[in-house]
Amino acid sequence: FVGMIVVFLVDTSASMSQRTAAGITLLDVAKNAIETFVKVRARDFATRPRPDRYMLVTYEEGWSAVKMGWGANPAMIIEELKKLTATDLSRPGPALKTCFELLNLYRLLNGLDNYGMGRLPWCCEPAAIMHFTDGGAMTDVAGMIDSLQVARDLEPGAELTVEPFRWDQRLFSIVLRMPGTAAPPAMLAREPPVSPLCDVTGGKLYVVTNPKQLQGTLDSLQNKLQDGVCMSFIGRHSDRPHDPSAAPPPPPPTALHRLVHVRPNAKGQYTGCWPIPEPYPGPVETLPPRPAIPVLAVSPHPIEPIVVEGLPFDKYDLDPSPLTQYILTQVRPALCLPVFAPDSARAGGLDRPFGYLKAGSGGTVSLFVLPYDFHQLNLLLTQFFKTLKGTAPKPFLVQLEQYLHGIPHYYIPLIRTHLRARIGSLASTLVPETLDGGLRHAAAAHLAKAKALSKQKMERVMAAIGAGPAQLPAAKDDKASEPAAAGPPTRAQSLDMLLRDVPLADQPAAAVEGITAPKPAAATAARALPRSKLITELARLRGVFSSNGRAGGPALHREDQRHSVPIAVMGDFAHSLRKHQPLRDRSEEPGWQPPLFGNPFLSANKMRVDETEDESLAGASPSRPNRKRRRAGEADRSNASSPASSTASSPSPSPTPASPSLSLPSPASPSPMSAPGSPALLSRTTIPISTPTPAAAA
Repeated sequence: FVGMIVVFLVDTSASMSQRTAAGITLLDVAKNAIETFVKVRARDFATRPRPDRYMLVTYEEGWSAVKMGWGANPAMIIEELKKLTATDLSRPGPALKTCFELLNLYRLLNGLDNYGMGRLPWCCEPAAIMHFTDGGAMTDVAGMIDSLQVARDLEPGAELTVEPFRWDQRLFSIVLRMPGTAAPPAMLAREPPVSPLCDVTGGKLYVVTNPKQLQGTLDSLQNKLQDGVCMSFIGRHSDRPHDPSAAPPPPPPTALHRLVHVRPNAKGQYTGCWPIPEPYPGPVETLPPRPAIPVLAVSPHPIEPIVVEGLPFDKYDLDPSPLTQYILTQVRPALCLPVFAPDSARAGGLDRPFGYLKAGSGGTVSLFVLPYDFHQLNLLLTQFFKTLKGTAPKPFLVQLEQYLHGIPHYYIPLIRTHLRARIGSLASTLVPETLDGGLRHAAAAHLAKAKALSKQKMERVMAAIGAGPAQLPAAKDDKASEPAAAGPPTRAQSLDMLLRDVPLADQPAAAVEGITAPKPAAATAARALPRSKLITELARLRGVFSSNGRAGGPALHREDQRHSVPIAVMGDFAHSLRKHQPLRDRSEEPGWQPPLFGNPFLSANKMRVDETEDESLAGASPSRPNRKRRRAGEADRSNASSPASSTASSPSPSPTPASPSLSLPSPASPSPMSAPGSPALLSRTTIPISTPTPAAAA
C-alpha cells in the first residue's frame, strides 16, 4: 500500500532564468527546494506506514512534459531535476491539465470515484501537486493570456465530474518572488492567477521572497500532506416551526473545501462502511455530472448522538475552521449537529440526515457517518432486537420495507451485509434480495464502456510518456537480445537506429566489420572516418563501445556508473527499507510448540557437550573411537620388562612407523648401549604420541 502521491510541477518558462540576489536562477531555487523536500520525506519514512510516490512535470507541450511518471523513486526524481532548463512558454493551464489527467489515469479502472453509488471516503488516492513558479504573466503561441483556464478531459467517463480534479487532490503553489538585489521586493498588487484553483482544491498559495521563508514553507507543506478528502459544509436554515416572538437560531458558519482526515489502520489500509450520499435522487438511467467536492448541509438544531443498534459507524476528523470553532464554543459537548446531503432523497421525499458533527476530546470535531435516516433505522432495529427478541412479524416487515424504499438504493446492500454479520441468514428476511441496490442497465453499460476506453487511453499515455527504468519489463537473456545476423547493418538500418536513438545490442567486436577486437583505439578511429561514412560507422562504433571490445563483456558506461555513485544517491536508503522483509515468526509454523522451559530455539536432537569432549570426538576416527588406549602387547611388556635400557648417542634417520612412539630408558639401565636382540631392548617403556597429519599441520 502506497502513501501520498506528490507531483512536482516546475515552471520551465524563460522567466525562471532570472537570478536572485544570491546569484542563482529561480529554476535552481526550485530544484534545490524539491531535492530538500524529497530527502526530508525519505528521512522520515520510518514514521509513516507507507512510502510516497513522486512525479515530475514541466511546462512543455503535450505528454513530453511528464519527465517522471508512475513508478519513479526519489533518486530518479533528483537525477531528472538536474536536466531541466528554462526554455518553454509560461503555460500553467495545460500543465495543470496534464497533472490532473496523469493522476486520474487509473481512477476509473480502479473504481475509486464509485459513480452513482455514493462517495466512499476510504476509497481514495491522496495526491498533492506542488507547483513551483515565479508567478509571471501567462503566455501562449498567440500572445498573452489574461486568466488561468484548465480544460477538462474529453475522454468518456470524465464528463461525470464537473471539475478536472477530484476531492482527494490538492494544489499547493509556491510563487518565487526573490529579487535580484538585496533590497526588499515591492509586492505586486496583482494576485497570482493560480490562487483560486488552490483554494477550490483545498490547497494553499505561498509567496516566497527569501530563502528563510522558503524553508518555512517546505516545513509547512510537510505537515499539510496528510491523507484525506475535501468537503464543503454550509449552514442550513431552520426548517422547524418556532415561536414567532423568538428569533430562529442562526445557521452554522460555512466551511468550504476543508480537509476531512481519513486515517489508515495499522496495516496501512483505509477502511469504512457507509458512503456519502449522491447529490441527486436515484437510481437513474443516465448518471448526471457531480461536483468534485461534495457540499453538505449542517442543521442548526442540536440533537443527542445516536449509534444504530447492531450496525457500525465511520468517524473522520475535520481540519480547524470557523465551523469547528462554532461547534466547540456554541454546542454542548453532549450534543451534535445533524448533517444532510441536499437533493439526496428519493423522488418526492425529504432529505434525511446521514451523520452528525460532534466535538471530541482534545479540541477536535469529528464527522460521524451512519446509514441514511439513521434515526428511523435505529428505532426499527431497537424494536427488532429488544422488543421482538429477534422475530420479524409482518407489521414490522412492512415498516422496514417502507424505510428501505425511502433511502438511496445503494444503502440497501450495505445494510443487508452488516446485518448478516450479526444475525446470519435472517438478514435476507429483513432486507430481501429482491430489493435491487445496483445501477440501472444503461448507467452500468455506460460505465463499462468508459472503463474500456480509459484502459486504451492509459496504454496510449504510457506509450507517449515512455516507461521509466522502474516501469520497464524484466530484462531478457543476453542471448535473446543478440541480433540474428552478425553482419554489419546497412546504411538505411543505421540511419533508422540513429534517428530512433536505439543502440545496438552487445556483441563481440570481431562481429563489427573493420574494427579489431581488443584495441581501445577503435573508439577514436571515428575521427579519421570520412564524413560520408559517419552515419554507417556510428552504429557499429556504438556497439563496440557498449560491449567493451569483447564478447559478452560489460558495457563501459555501466562499469563506470558502478564506481561513480553520487553521495546523494548513497544516502538514499528508503528504497532498501522498502525491500526489507520482517523476520518470520516461528510461532506461526504448523506443528511447532514452544518448550515449557529453556531456550525455545534449541533443537531437540542436539545436546550440549563439554569442550574437551568436543575436541576428542572431533579428532577420533570412526573405526578407532579411542586413540589414547594402548595396545595390549605394549601394556604386558611394560609390566614384565627388566631394568635395562640403552640410549642412542646420535639420532639416525629411520622409516616412519605405523604407530609413532617415544622410547624412554628405564632408570635401572646398566649401560647406555646394548646389543641387538638383548633383553634390554624389551625394557623400554613405550608411550604412544599422536603426530599431526600434514593436512592438520597446514
